[in-house]
Amino acid sequence: MYLLPVHATDEANRTLGDAAKLAIEDELAALKAEVEGFMAAPPDRPSTLVRRLDAFEGLQARANLYRDVLQVHVADLENTLAGLTASVEQLLMAKQAA
Repeated sequence: MYLLPVHATDEANRTLGDAAKLAIEDELAALKAEVEGFMAAPPDRPSTLVRRLDAFEGLQARANLYRDVLQVHVADLENTLAGLTASVEQLLMAKQAA
């Protein structure tokens, strides 16, 4: 285990916030691309889709934490996650109907 000093300065918070925002935006873009691929060619197993729903929830939770702690806001995060969730749920319903 390593202990790193934490310096609570405005510059450190801004740098950490920028890194957190970039990480969330990158993960959101990756999930969006993956769901777009699922829409074109749905996965065989419903569990794959359920794991994506879990990933959306995890991303939302981290985004909320970053917003509360670092005052980081990712534009359109909620709307994008809501759209991705609806797409995955639609695929799950289609799997269940088949």
